Amino acid sequence: MTQPRPVYQYLAYSHYVLISMNRQLIIHTALAILFAHLLLSGQAFSQKRKPLPPIQGSKTLDPNKPPFSLTSLKNPTFQTKEKLLLDPCGNPVILKGVNKLSVFDDDDPTGTSYFPQIAKTGANCVRIVWEMNAANPLTRLDQLISNARASNLIPIVGLWDFTETDDGGFSHLNDYVNYWKSPAVVNLIKKHQAYLIVNIANEAATGDETNSADLTTYATAYKSAVLKLRSAGINVPLMIDGMDRGKSLLCFAQKGPEILNADPKHNLIFSFHAYWPKTDTDSDPTFIANAFAKVSSLPIVLVIGELAGFGAGQDNTKCAAPGTVDYLQFAQRADTARMGWMLWEWGPKGDPNCASMDITTDGTFSSILTTPNTWVRDLVLDKPFSLKNTQKTPFITSGLKSCPRP
Repeated sequence: MTQPRPVYQYLAYSHYVLISMNRQLIIHTALAILFAHLLLSGQAFSQKRKPLPPIQGSKTLDPNKPPFSLTSLKNPTFQTKEKLLLDPCGNPVILKGVNKLSVFDDDDPTGTSYFPQIAKTGANCVRIVWEMNAANPLTRLDQLISNARASNLIPIVGLWDFTETDDGGFSHLNDYVNYWKSPAVVNLIKKHQAYLIVNIANEAATGDETNSADLTTYATAYKSAVLKLRSAGINVPLMIDGMDRGKSLLCFAQKGPEILNADPKHNLIFSFHAYWPKTDTDSDPTFIANAFAKVSSLPIVLVIGELAGFGAGQDNTKCAAPGTVDYLQFAQRADTARMGWMLWEWGPKGDPNCASMDITTDGTFSSILTTPNTWVRDLVLDKPFSLKNTQKTPFITSGLKSCPRP
């Protein structure tokens, strides 16, 4: 049997328990005070630190700037480099598309309906016909350019005001230049500069490509035009049509590099219109092959600005035998030379003197599927170099907005 402990031992043990409990209470209290202090300090720190910068693009959109960030682009515009046209990401692009008489189109004045139909062909660009008269507000041109981009089409805007004059508008070249370099137009170009090409003047040059004086006059005029546009702050590629109202290809063999070297941006595209009568001896397959051989090695970017199966004759013969064009020769030679082209013209009612030059009968892609025009089916759908097989870079498929992530 266990002996009972003395009373003084119970008293000592009770005192030890009380001291231990007080010690734990003190520790818990101290921890609680420390935790509260840290919590309050954290709140003070969070109040003093600088706020994070706003997310890019969260600001109100500037109407004079594109509605997306261009920070991912390697270059601010398309840029030519020797024989290549490079997109803003640095990838080569061969322009393949159609012409659209938008300025004369009352049914679809801003491309809302027709541009998506053009995109269904596989085209990567559209050459937009424009005029600088007061009846055509810049707001409409802005919409045309924006709607082309919305359909993943590179907009190429050209001026047509004096095309029907005797010299194709060459004597009005300064009028064209003054329009382009007006402040409002420059602002519009800068807004869309990441994907825009400017065709200074449609077919604005006459003269003989074998005449040295004519060649000098042509080159001098366009070198001056380019310098004026660059001085106005226009940095996009400038497209220049050939002599003989656009039909000369060999003028570029003589003067193309010279004009390019005069451009401080070295950013020019040279365009000729392939209305060479198939029945003429100076446009047979051998002549065409020799002409392409003379220019294909030049360090300049070349395109066929207008190509069709007809159109080489006068108004009353352009849809008859004298007006036929050996379009397959041109398309095949261009494909071999990695040269782009644009078909004339989307339609409908493009040329009152030659309905066969209309690609469509009602402006829709579906009408091409039943067209009787062999040249249309060949160049839009059936041949290996047709629009259907057009190359598209990631920049184009992004909606002309951005480069792919590295």
